[in-house]
Amino acid sequence: MTAVKKFSIALAGAASVVLGIVNTVQAATLLGGRLFSTGGNVSVQVLPTGAKYTSDLGLYSPRYRYIANNRETGRIVNLGSFSAGQELVFGIYVRDTGNTFLMGPGSRNADRFPHAVVTFVDPKTAIVGFEDIWGLGDTSFYDNTFVFRGAISATQPSVPPTLTGVLLNGKNADLTIFEGESVSATLKATDPNREAISFLVDGKPVGTDSRTSGTRQISANLGLFPDEGNFSYTVQAQDTSGLYSNTITRTLNVLNVDPIITSLTQDLMDISTSTLFDFAATATDAGINDILTYDWDFNGDGLFDDFTGLGGQWSFLSPGLHTVGLRVSDGDGGFAYGSFKVKAISEPTSVPEPTSIPEPSSVLSILTLGAFGASSLLKRKQQKKALNSVVTD
Repeated sequence: MTAVKKFSIALAGAASVVLGIVNTVQAATLLGGRLFSTGGNVSVQVLPTGAKYTSDLGLYSPRYRYIANNRETGRIVNLGSFSAGQELVFGIYVRDTGNTFLMGPGSRNADRFPHAVVTFVDPKTAIVGFEDIWGLGDTSFYDNTFVFRGAISATQPSVPPTLTGVLLNGKNADLTIFEGESVSATLKATDPNREAISFLVDGKPVGTDSRTSGTRQISANLGLFPDEGNFSYTVQAQDTSGLYSNTITRTLNVLNVDPIITSLTQDLMDISTSTLFDFAATATDAGINDILTYDWDFNGDGLFDDFTGLGGQWSFLSPGLHTVGLRVSDGDGGFAYGSFKVKAISEPTSVPEPTSIPEPSSVLSILTLGAFGASSLLKRKQQKKALNSVVTD
């Protein structure tokens, strides 16, 4: 408390010189105080100092920047703007001793003491004084004094989280996959407030990262996509204060996959013409809603319009090597093709054995042949002719 009083007395003189403030500072002075951005421009001005040592003021977080030394009284430096809720950690480097002291709690300093006091003289103006001696020295906190103006606050304002990434299968962008593949999502967000962050996909909670600093993230399995199509996902983050982040929308494009023929009749050799043979095929498709159609080409014209179905029977009339083509379609523009060969051969022609002409004297034999044998032979020839006229191709 003594240190704070001594600093307040010194501050009044400095403030009256630079700020034109009355002789007393009525705002609260906080040892180990902190500064936070409220989302706008911030500037710093060097106030008069009574220090023996020369020190350099710098911004140490969120990024380092040298500002000025404590001998440059009246110098004003514009620091630019910072995101709302970001803590601005300033500190001094004492050239004479090589020590660095940061504002905020003592845990930030090597001697474990807080080395800065913060006094807000109005909502947008704060005077920060540093003690430049290890172990607090004379606790004057007037060795290095600076005034900060602009978008600053003594306490961290509650700001919404920022959704920084929606990664699909590791890519922070829209994604294209094939049906039958799965997708995992990684959702990332930051928040300057020390709060846990929950993530929502299409308005539904999918998980929470309970950490209160740094990048918070979760992983979510979007599952297997068994059919083609376009899918859109809108993602948001929400902190424990109930504030929502920006939104990111990702589009997942699932492409159709061609069927795969898993079995097909093998080549057939030496099949007699006009003889029926069996044929069949099976196929699979990653799209569970796809209905497969099997179309066959037997006449070799390149058109799969001779037969439709998983299998059946066929025969060829002409001898030779025939190619049987198969096309499997899934109805979504996907096709698979296959074929097998059939070697058709002619049936052997039977040659009747020669018969001897009966002796003219054998009238009984002639009558017998005419009455039974001749008519029976004629009937067999007619049946054979009728069988050869059946079209099987």
